[in-house]
Amino acid sequence: MSSYSTSISEYRTAFPSGNHIDIDSLVLPYWLLNSEELQDMFIESNEEQSYNQIAILKKSITDNRREHFDGTDAEKELLHYDSPTFFDIHEVMGAVRAKNEEMVPGANNKERKGHSMES
Repeated sequence: MSSYSTSISEYRTAFPSGNHIDIDSLVLPYWLLNSEELQDMFIESNEEQSYNQIAILKKSITDNRREHFDGTDAEKELLHYDSPTFFDIHEVMGAVRAKNEEMVPGANNKERKGHSMES
């Protein structure tokens, strides 16, 4: 018997009238995923540009968490990439797409697709 099964049966025995939730019926919102889980979901790690992609994803998520947070400005500044607060996945993906299609100065002052390191 696994430790998970043992824990479940111990809780059922100790709290027979309790509300028992099994793992199959547990659903967590996407915004509770940690940084590693978010990166696994959105970044292809074998790509050359994964460092840049991760930086843009982190900034987009952190900025969006702050936009949707109802606390004070001082509290908003404490939010970070792994803060367990809501962010809108559609807004984040829109920001990432916009950054991906942004034109920046390239060689000989010709614009090229990408992002500047100043952003």
